[in-house]
Amino acid sequence: MDIGRILRFLDNQLKIREIEDASQNGLQVQGKREINKIGFAVDSDIETLKKAKANSCGLLIVHHGLFWSDNSVMVGLKYNRIRFLMENSLALYACHLPLDMHEEYGNNISLARMIGLKGISPFGYSHGFAIGFSGEIEKMPIEKLAELVDSKLGSNSKIHRFREMPVQRIGIISGSGGSGVYECPGLGVDTLLTGEANYHRLLDAREIGINVIEAGHYETETIGLKRLMDKVNEVLGAECVFIDSKKEL
Repeated sequence: MDIGRILRFLDNQLKIREIEDASQNGLQVQGKREINKIGFAVDSDIETLKKAKANSCGLLIVHHGLFWSDNSVMVGLKYNRIRFLMENSLALYACHLPLDMHEEYGNNISLARMIGLKGISPFGYSHGFAIGFSGEIEKMPIEKLAELVDSKLGSNSKIHRFREMPVQRIGIISGSGGSGVYECPGLGVDTLLTGEANYHRLLDAREIGINVIEAGHYETETIGLKRLMDKVNEVLGAECVFIDSKKEL
């Protein structure tokens, strides 16, 4: 399949030209024009790139690409990764915030549907866009919600209980979404579900009285990629494979 057809579909579906992002979304490294197999992965580290090559991929679509607004030189790890891509004619396409926030198969809407969120509304603003969602679930202990998430994602969630009551109104931001704790009080959100939150976010969450479930940066950002992969396969009929490179970090 001609890569131009694939790129036009992705660019249009993900609206990458409309969404401001630190990531330079879209085609980042050029490869072969004719693509026989497409890989999907969270990251673009050398381990993942080698797995894509081993799976005979001509194009790799990732959530975390190599080019960001504050990253313009090609040295060290970045040079090694780009050299590997070029030497193996492996094209690289990045979709960061456009995939997080996509209303059909984004990471966050997928997480919301996964836990049965109702009354879904925008949540988690970045660059003027809401990339996450909030809503309500049936009241339950926070441990039960974490167990549900882990059963679906294969994760091992960390629970930070900062209020003694069942959880009901949930805010969701995949990946590193700890900043969402500051939006929670104004929306009546009692629990933030995210991938990871740093020390200072957790300190503030404790003071504000917002629960936090950390389900893993990697784990929370696989779900949207898999849905996008299914869409690409359905619409374009392309052979696709998910490159699982789980990070024990």
